[in-house]
Amino acid sequence: MSNAAESQEVARYAARLIKLQIEEEEPILDIQTAIEKDSFLVLQGLSNRNPGRNPSSCPFYIEGEFETGGQEHWYLETQASLCIPGENREMLVHCSSQHPSETQAIGAEVLGIGRNMVTTEVKRMGGGFGGKETQANHIAALVAPLADASKMSGKDPPDP
Repeated sequence: MSNAAESQEVARYAARLIKLQIEEEEPILDIQTAIEKDSFLVLQGLSNRNPGRNPSSCPFYIEGEFETGGQEHWYLETQASLCIPGENREMLVHCSSQHPSETQAIGAEVLGIGRNMVTTEVKRMGGGFGGKETQANHIAALVAPLADASKMSGKDPPDP
């Protein structure tokens, strides 16, 4: 295993070689359309629902529909993560998150190590509307394996 790139210039050159092939699709803008098209976003390992369970077998259940008209907004700030490998595959993750223990759990999952081996630190941040709860996870999940690979290759990552 090795670093993601030997230098920043090589990484940028490689990024320019990526060509995306994107097909335009009809957007799904409401829950009813999502149900009709059987289109759901489920993060593996983060859902505690049991789709095979028959609700009528539960002692209590509620059936019906509920609409709020609310809409989740998208956040404008960028996301960044700094992952620093430690001894015995431990990982220190610096990120901007309102839910550092979830970032810790996802970091441990992508690295295939125990949560106790991942330390997540969050410095000061502003403007919390709930979205910073999960957005940092994607970046940390990409950066942690690269940092881990750089340590396992015998090359220390550059100092932050």
